[in-house]
Amino acid sequence: GTLAVDKRGDNFYAVAGTPADCVHAGLGLIMAEKPDLVISGTNFGQNASSALNISGTFGAARAAHSLGVPAIAVSQMFDRISPANTAAYFGDAADMTVELVALLTEDGRSLPSGMLLNVNHPLRHKGEVAGWRITVPSSHAGIRFVYGWETDGTAMKVGVEAVQTPFPSGSDEAAIADGAVSISPLNDEFG
Repeated sequence: GTLAVDKRGDNFYAVAGTPADCVHAGLGLIMAEKPDLVISGTNFGQNASSALNISGTFGAARAAHSLGVPAIAVSQMFDRISPANTAAYFGDAADMTVELVALLTEDGRSLPSGMLLNVNHPLRHKGEVAGWRITVPSSHAGIRFVYGWETDGTAMKVGVEAVQTPFPSGSDEAAIADGAVSISPLNDEFG
């Protein structure tokens, strides 16, 4: 098949494909040299636990990782009470990402080509975040996607339900539920 590529300005392109297609187009066709890092996101809603299986944001980071470029997927925890309020934390998630990259490259360190991080930002502003935690994906999801037919059976609707469960200690879901940033290194699990 073919994917449309629209040059919108100097070094600014839009690719009509999945997030992973966009990474492959950028790294394999558009850019003359590979970048030092690919950051995918910020995603609207956490990509924790089993959500990694369907995440385009994580898929893009994983695609960069497969091409030998360090990658970070960044997601903002979903505000179930006021979904539109989720975006109110995007600036905090962006600031956190800048701080994380600065820490990882402190004193001129290079990022390892095999680095693949999945980062989830909690529903807290910068001064209220309960630290950063190195985590693993939870075996229990904090949200469940619910699929159903529209009344005429020609379209599906997708909803999100909260799952009330204790989250395993050290997991991504436990960290964001506690108001901390979750950082899951996944290069070993997702080669």
